Amino acid sequence: MNRFESLDVFRLIAAFAVVILHVPLGLIPLDVQIYIKLLARFAVPFFFLVSGYFFYLGYHKSGNEFFLKNISKLLGIFLVASLFFLPINIMKGDFVFSQRLILTGTESHLWFLPSLIFGTVYCWYVLNTIKSFKYFPLISIAAAIPFLLYYYSVGSSIQKYIDLKFARFFLSVSFLSFGMYLAHYKLTLTLAKGLLLVSLGLVFMVLEVNYFRVVDPVDLWGFQFLLNTIPLSIGVFIVSFHAFNNSYLANLGRTYSLGIYLYHPFINMITYRIILKLFGDHSDIVLIVNPMICFLTTLGLLIFLDKKMPTVFKVLNGEFKRA
Repeated sequence: MNRFESLDVFRLIAAFAVVILHVPLGLIPLDVQIYIKLLARFAVPFFFLVSGYFFYLGYHKSGNEFFLKNISKLLGIFLVASLFFLPINIMKGDFVFSQRLILTGTESHLWFLPSLIFGTVYCWYVLNTIKSFKYFPLISIAAAIPFLLYYYSVGSSIQKYIDLKFARFFLSVSFLSFGMYLAHYKLTLTLAKGLLLVSLGLVFMVLEVNYFRVVDPVDLWGFQFLLNTIPLSIGVFIVSFHAFNNSYLANLGRTYSLGIYLYHPFINMITYRIILKLFGDHSDIVLIVNPMICFLTTLGLLIFLDKKMPTVFKVLNGEFKRA
């Protein structure tokens, strides 16, 4: 049995959470949707933590060879995904050629990849320069500050000096470095500690939502990262080592979670239009289960490509060697 089987299952759960973030939720009350979306925000930091954890294990074993292989694959994934969405953006009239493409790619959700590339290079450089992990917790805290300032300075003069796309780059540094720190020191990641952090994250979420509604009223729909995301995502990461083992789900998470993250917006474009066409005025009712429809459709298509068109599947995942 794979010793990371439970973690791989949580990759699948996190991929589903990403889908929730990007698709309409139909008749679910808006106040409830805000909580659902904020809860699902754990997913991207979770993926950063997983990437940092496994980067350390690979780098510790193979050194710079692993680093170069990892970066090459990430660059390949980013290039292929950006090219995939390029014609779609051109047809929608959303495409603008600028240096921002380096930060976001051709679709907004792809920011995860350049951020991951930047964070990996940054942590590798710090590790090779300082050659010590004792500073990594400080790096984690410092790297999260731009992102927190962006949201906690809503409506103030501070926010205009902070670029969200730039701040998101350092979000990866924060969680990657902490994941590497946990892997290096082999800290005891007990289920109780994970559940405590998840509980704190949920409490903070309720407090923060009420703060921004009462003390500093703002539109919570635009929020991508609040303080609650830190304990929530770290807690889920720790829980993912202990929760449950299921070989089938673990294989799905290990093999297809990245593809689900990358290509679900394309599938959602199709499923959303089909739902509107088939159900008309009642489509809002069906859209309640739209996240699951999109998730399962994307997963099914990826499984089909993996089994029937393995070369295409590998290219979509940044692998250019022959199948």
